[in-house]
Amino acid sequence: MKRVPFFHDIDFTLQCVEWHANCNYIATGSSDKTVCLWDVQSGECVRIFIGHRSMILSLAMSPDGRYMASGDEDGTIMMWDLSTGRCVTPLLGHTSCVWTLAFSCEGALLASGSADCTVKLWDVTTSTKMLKLEENKSGNTNRLRSLKTLPTKSTPVYSLQFSRRNLLFAAGVLSKTS
Repeated sequence: MKRVPFFHDIDFTLQCVEWHANCNYIATGSSDKTVCLWDVQSGECVRIFIGHRSMILSLAMSPDGRYMASGDEDGTIMMWDLSTGRCVTPLLGHTSCVWTLAFSCEGALLASGSADCTVKLWDVTTSTKMLKLEENKSGNTNRLRSLKTLPTKSTPVYSLQFSRRNLLFAAGVLSKTS
């Protein structure tokens, strides 16, 4: 049996990596503006997600394994349905790089952290249900609802993590001003 290594003959730079909830897949975001879903056992790319206009900087998988979020250099976040490979909706609102993404423990919220010194909370559960209803009725979809924007004064947000009790922790780098 010939084993194909991950990422052979690549001509792009990997920017981020995220495990799928079942640990059978790994998603990678790269400088070529794509996200690839890799089968861990075979090493094969099983799906390519195309739609970003700039380099992918962050990824997050929903706890139930149904959705993936990807953030890019121009501030766009895309929510993907992993079963179909389609973009559910782009999430617009950040004005700079999206460095980090995190789903809440039950997957109802998506948090995004950006170089624009904000953390945004997005309503995933309600919005995805509404999107499916609207798509069935009219054929078009709206964006996910932004619940809250939390400014961090002058600190870009580089890392987000939900605790088991759904407390959101954000980290960034303080810059010393003279």
